[in-house]
Amino acid sequence: NFDVFVVGANAKTYLYDGLNNRWKKKIKEFVANGGGYLGVCGGANAATLGFKHSNNLFHLWVNKGVIGLANVYIHDDLLGEWQYLMKFGFDAPNRGSTADFSPEFISVNTTIEKNNKNVIFKGYNKSFLNIAYGGGPGMYPANKSDERFGEIIPLLTYNEEPMYSKPLHYWLPTLKSGKILCNVTTNLFGKYAGVATTYNSKGRVVLYGPHPEYPLVPVNGTIHEYLGKGYLMRNTPFKRHVYNYLGRLLNLSSNIWVIRRSAAWAAHVAEEDLPPFDETSVWLIKPSPYQNKMYFKDRFEIKENVLIKKLFRDVSAIVFGNPAVQVRTSLNIKKVEFYVDNNLLANCTRPDFIDHASYYTAKLDIGLQGKHRIKVKAYDKAGNVVADSVTVWKITDSTGFLKKPKTTASSVHVD
Repeated sequence: NFDVFVVGANAKTYLYDGLNNRWKKKIKEFVANGGGYLGVCGGANAATLGFKHSNNLFHLWVNKGVIGLANVYIHDDLLGEWQYLMKFGFDAPNRGSTADFSPEFISVNTTIEKNNKNVIFKGYNKSFLNIAYGGGPGMYPANKSDERFGEIIPLLTYNEEPMYSKPLHYWLPTLKSGKILCNVTTNLFGKYAGVATTYNSKGRVVLYGPHPEYPLVPVNGTIHEYLGKGYLMRNTPFKRHVYNYLGRLLNLSSNIWVIRRSAAWAAHVAEEDLPPFDETSVWLIKPSPYQNKMYFKDRFEIKENVLIKKLFRDVSAIVFGNPAVQVRTSLNIKKVEFYVDNNLLANCTRPDFIDHASYYTAKLDIGLQGKHRIKVKAYDKAGNVVADSVTVWKITDSTGFLKKPKTTASSVHVD
């Protein structure tokens, strides 16, 4: 009953799930019978043939778990490209802001391959694309003889080698802080950053090494390395040398259309019906659907609370009282609607402020104590609609039934 299987930045797909031959067989059957596969970063690795040469245990492990839908090999070494994820400083203050020079992952510059078979990018009037990068693969043709493999259609090619343009280092601990031991090595320049292909002639496959879906893309910046908390230590008291990339941000979700058009193409949507080349997007900031936070009447919040996962099923945030719901949108949005349990409570047409995104806030009466669904819809000038939602558990301050559309936020205009 599904059109496309989407796998994001998840190495578990090939390091764990892929060790189950039955699981891999089911995925192959789905695509072989006409289903689509869209893979990003780890999801791209999972659909390839893995490493051409198994030089170490990590390579052997990966090659055992990959599904093998696309006739390409990868460059994505644990001690190389992976370090742009593993060494990222998750503890950096102001991370996730849309202000210039806020700490983020690096971006990579890619060339859009102009060929008649590159339907996903056909009609796009630019030649280059800067995309967020967090340790994904560079891909290149494997040229294996298997009638199920379709032609590899290059979509994007890496224009830079991060080890030179945005270098990271391994550090030797010293009494003062640390001493550079050696550089992190990468092998991406000239390799494919994006490919499309078919499997068994019926199924369609699209793979990206970098992250077109990631909304924050800094450019023309610098690497800052410091003692902080990286990927494996972000929830521990221990520190190591990590990095942030500080640059000027492109408009929010400037590449989101890449993912939309790729998913649509993988689902066999006709070329003339593919989504437009726009950045239309909306993201809930508070309450967040992604961070398992507790919010105390807008006064303070507790981040990444494991109690939410343990005690509240299908709940992403706990709120005490009625929260001020905040979203950020792409710059082309003209109206945001706020819903609680499918009841429209606010229409906002004027953002609180604008930088590389637009921000909207509404104070909502979400009703009685218990589980509620907060949803936001954003409308762009062309009439396209996007949405985001979060399930919360409200504690205390029961205020009765939901009311007609209104807002109590003084900074928000209400239709």
